Amino acid sequence: MAQNLKTGQRGHSAKADPVDVLIEEYRALYSVLVFRLGAMEQRVPATAAILSAALGGTTLLPESVRPMVLIALPLVLVGFFRSTLGHARSKHDVKLRIDEIERHINRLFGQRLLTFQSQHPSRGGQVAGRSGRESVLSIYFSVLALLAGSAFTVATSEVTSARIDGYIIYTALCGLWASIDLIRLGRYRRQHQLVMSGQQDSAR
Repeated sequence: MAQNLKTGQRGHSAKADPVDVLIEEYRALYSVLVFRLGAMEQRVPATAAILSAALGGTTLLPESVRPMVLIALPLVLVGFFRSTLGHARSKHDVKLRIDEIERHINRLFGQRLLTFQSQHPSRGGQVAGRSGRESVLSIYFSVLALLAGSAFTVATSEVTSARIDGYIIYTALCGLWASIDLIRLGRYRRQHQLVMSGQQDSAR
């Protein structure tokens, strides 16, 4: 393959073997899959650390700083959760592409050579797979707990009832935002169909 690529660069007269190209993509996709999975798993303990630090440390902050932290915290939590959903969608796309490559190579050779994703029990199931879904749900409920804790902190503080009501509505809207994004994740579908060797690209 390396020799073919060098020849193609010099004279553009030779092409790389399509199967070699697919195998290289297959390897690269698995590296991306491992990265996405690791990133999602690392967010679970990170969320737990944020939960304990936020609920335990907010009351210790100076009065001048506490309102800014309480206002920023819900938006930070929603942003953190949405970035987690981005990893989940990317993981889902990578798994689908791996499945496509495995099936295409198996068809080319007339036998099952690559079967990990194309024959996996969770194939075609939940977005991001079982482990990814569990990570997303863990972070989701942690975010809701943090939002509820923030609302409780404000409700038990010495501020006007109007500000308390406003903050509770604010945290509720952030929780609704996260919930809607979670529902959308379950309905997520890849926005484009990847083209395998021998198929015509409809965009051309």
